[in-house]
Amino acid sequence: MKKKKLLNLIKSAKAEYSDDNIIIAIPEIIAKKFIGYCSMREDILLIIEYLNGLSKGQSSTISSALTHAIIVLYGKCFTDASEAKYPKLEDNVIFNDQPEYKALHDFLMNLRHRFIAHRGETDSEVGAAFLMFPKEGKGETQVKYKQLKQCSLNAKEIASIKTLAEFLLEVVEKRIQKAGDKAHRGMFKNFSLNELQIMTLNNMK
Repeated sequence: MKKKKLLNLIKSAKAEYSDDNIIIAIPEIIAKKFIGYCSMREDILLIIEYLNGLSKGQSSTISSALTHAIIVLYGKCFTDASEAKYPKLEDNVIFNDQPEYKALHDFLMNLRHRFIAHRGETDSEVGAAFLMFPKEGKGETQVKYKQLKQCSLNAKEIASIKTLAEFLLEVVEKRIQKAGDKAHRGMFKNFSLNELQIMTLNNMK
């Protein structure tokens, strides 16, 4: 499945760039950080898009879905559970001189850890069990469950998270530039011009 998707990406790159450029796919081992940070940028852009969607007012179902997606995508930028070890953001570095952002970051990560990823003690998901006795003495006693779950963010939270996302976007853009420069140097360091010529994708069917 992954191989098929990579081939589709290659075809897409050829269609977009091959008329004016010679295209060479950079091996993942050389471009891992670049790929990781570019993927992170796409997640942050989605967060901003979803926040804009919440600002417009949505049904409770759509608001809940967008809120869940925002929390998941945000947490993804600061966690890495894969063996591939793609880069992640370190909050103690990113927010070292940004205490106002750190508080909001902690709020979002708390939602991610205790509300989205795991069931934990959080104000965003409150459940209770009830024992019910029939008033007329007919029928059996029952145990029932009721839940209140956070389905959206308020206007102030939306604005604050958008500012935080835009700040993170600037951080990631700088890392993309640095990682891209390193991948560029890595290609010329590890491959000769003849080898690079063999690796061109332009004539690939």
